[in-house]
Amino acid sequence: MKKIKETLQKKRKQLEVLEKRVAKSLKKAPEGSLVLSKSNGSVQYYHKQESLQKKGKYISAKNSKLVSER
Repeated sequence: MKKIKETLQKKRKQLEVLEKRVAKSLKKAPEGSLVLSKSNGSVQYYHKQESLQKKGKYISAKNSKLVSER
């Protein structure tokens, strides 16, 4: 029983660290959402800032760094 408790406490600590890292990352993220669309076998990315927008602003290949940043 003690081993289970220690394992759970260790896991909880890991999750708390992960939660802090994700929260910090989200503070740096731009407002809105990322929309993916498949066209002719390739994926296209759009930055959608308003919920009423259908797709959003296209993110070109030269700006693809915006998509892959973490």
